[in-house]
Amino acid sequence: MITIFNRKELYSGFSMVECSRIGRILKKNKIPYIIKECDLNPIRPGFISTSAPMIQTKPIREYYLYVDKKDYEEASFLLTCEEGCV
Repeated sequence: MITIFNRKELYSGFSMVECSRIGRILKKNKIPYIIKECDLNPIRPGFISTSAPMIQTKPIREYYLYVDKKDYEEASFLLTCEEGCV
């Protein structure tokens, strides 16, 4: 089980596609992971303003992918290798 005490950040960024790609590589190689998603919209999380088009903001989501500290080296190696090849 991955907790706040034994996890290490493997990825942080704004691309859901990249986060999913990394997740597929880890799953294929049986490395447990968790994904945390943060909504960084300054107005209200998950909300797009419709009252004033000038201040409309798109929801901005940042993705964090964590693995267990003991699996970090292997996971990092797998990401440098194209599609999880060993």
